[in-house]
Amino acid sequence: MTDALTPVLVGDVGGTSTRFALDDGVLHSLVERPTVDSTDLHTALAPVLHDLGTCPARAVIAVAGPVDDGRVRLTNGQWTADVRRQSLPCTLLNDLAAAAHGLPLVPKHLCRQVGGRPPEAAETRAVIGVGTGHGQAMWIEGTAISGEGGHAAFASPEPELSSLCTFIARGRPCVTIEDVVSGNALSGLLDFVSKDLGPAARKMRSTHSAGAVIEAFAASDPGCERAMRLFVSALGAVARDFALRVLPKGGIWLVGGVVEHLLSERWNPLLRDSFEGSGPTQGLLRSFPLLVVQDSSLGLRGAVVVARAGMR
Repeated sequence: MTDALTPVLVGDVGGTSTRFALDDGVLHSLVERPTVDSTDLHTALAPVLHDLGTCPARAVIAVAGPVDDGRVRLTNGQWTADVRRQSLPCTLLNDLAAAAHGLPLVPKHLCRQVGGRPPEAAETRAVIGVGTGHGQAMWIEGTAISGEGGHAAFASPEPELSSLCTFIARGRPCVTIEDVVSGNALSGLLDFVSKDLGPAARKMRSTHSAGAVIEAFAASDPGCERAMRLFVSALGAVARDFALRVLPKGGIWLVGGVVEHLLSERWNPLLRDSFEGSGPTQGLLRSFPLLVVQDSSLGLRGAVVVARAGMR
């Protein structure tokens, strides 16, 4: 991955899984475990450092939450981190910021372009992360800017998506993007289409996650296929809104565990149609590249980029 040989520990902490790896010129996978197995970075790192038998020069950890003064708390979880509590120099960054930095290192076979012109490497990138939650970031002239875009309001003029929002709201004042386009949202999607689910999907749902059910039956069960169509349409609409705000000639990149598992090539036409939409902006949007990244190591790759930029 890099010609620098000083060992660096990198990590990627999401709402569901935590990954750590060592980079010494090659990214060596060390460990992956459920995030709930630890309550904070200090306790998560301790066994990893013990197993290494040596202390890396530093650690760079991507976390699915907003970082403030070297501290972060998961947006979707109780897990916390504070650089002051670590036994080695440590940098924390938002997971989508890490993803924005790591995109140029993604192997070509793990990245699929869905329409638009080729992405321009030096131009603005928009990154949408769909995992347990929903994150967004931009990469502009070498700087990654993250936010909490998943908590912005979601609305759609499309009738079925509008009906979904009404169903999800259930008296709440606002339906957010994360309520519709995230791993946590998939259960609500299945509730919405429950009358269309076949017996096999219903049976599996009693013992498995909504994501696993949709992944297993999206091509064969009417309810799961309907749920996927709603999900892809909503994702395309969110990507469209983001693109109109920042005009990312470097591409709109879709990343995260849900994207990796559910967004197969089958959904390319619907995704692109939903992204381009209709009306006066359709011609503008038609030129922007939309890319699907199915690389579970993306956050680690971005952490390596940040670590090496500070060490060379």
